[in-house]
Amino acid sequence: MNIKKTPLTAFILGSIIYVLSIMLTALFSLIFIENLATKYIWLDQFVLKSILVVLSVLAIIFIGKSTLSAYGFRKGENVKWLSVFFTGAGLGALATVLILATPAKGVPELKNYGIIQLILLVWFYSSITEEILTRGFVQGFLEPLKTQTISFAGKTISIPVFTGALLFSLLHLSLFFKGADIYTAVIIIFFTFLLGLLAGTNREKYKSIYPAIVTHIAFNIGGLFAGIIFNILKIIITGQHP
Repeated sequence: MNIKKTPLTAFILGSIIYVLSIMLTALFSLIFIENLATKYIWLDQFVLKSILVVLSVLAIIFIGKSTLSAYGFRKGENVKWLSVFFTGAGLGALATVLILATPAKGVPELKNYGIIQLILLVWFYSSITEEILTRGFVQGFLEPLKTQTISFAGKTISIPVFTGALLFSLLHLSLFFKGADIYTAVIIIFFTFLLGLLAGTNREKYKSIYPAIVTHIAFNIGGLFAGIIFNILKIIITGQHP
């Protein structure tokens, strides 16, 4: 049976994959890693993102009835890697500065991670797996609709890019269940939408998912370094430690 490729269909399928990943992670944790998860706080997230990527790849093969290459897993065309990296990093830096400059308290879960866990799980693994779902499956699923566009903030955005960005942003509503305050959640949801547009545009422009992944990783790196610089300047100017 062929599934009609519409934005709503892609959004629903992507949401199902994410929710199913959460449910399977909870089941897996209950059976296998409940005790380990208390010792290794990153384990639940690692399992969740691993299941997410497996389900996304299976969706490409069995729902999309296509190859990974057709869904963006191929070498990009004339990719301007420095531009890709620094635009992503700049957006991430702006998001972090806004969080630090407002009453936002950040994401409590991340404060329990060590630097190695942060780099490997958040910077790289989460970025890669989330991109495989949103810019890989969802945007690839809607590839036939790339000539259909909408106008957003004075820019012309294709339907596949917009749908992937919207899903990516709304997935972060889970922050409300992880103890994030309203300021943090709103800022992150807004900026992940912008990140989704940027990553999706790069995926579409260069005909590859890899620039989107680099954009996402750069966003996280830029956010961390902006936070370090912001706090150093705060100490110098006010003499108060954050």
